[in-house]
Amino acid sequence: LSGSLNQRLLKRFNLNLGAGYHTVKYVGSAAGVTAGRKDEYYSFNVRLSTTFLKRGTIAASYQFSDNSSNQAGFGYSSNQVGLEVGYQY
Repeated sequence: LSGSLNQRLLKRFNLNLGAGYHTVKYVGSAAGVTAGRKDEYYSFNVRLSTTFLKRGTIAASYQFSDNSSNQAGFGYSSNQVGLEVGYQY
């Protein structure tokens, strides 16, 4: 399950929001083998961008993701920030 929203703000900025969730169950592929692992993953991201000097763009972004597992060693959490600058000529 995932979704996103794109919105123009104050005639100058673009805001992008996104979120997602999914779950995975692992099963054994051989008879008598039980994997029993279940992971739940969710993520969120936001990006704000604008233009400058008619041909330039600048954006700031943030992304968070988390994976929870019922077995040790498979979970993680991540935070990322970004800055983009571009100019076309």
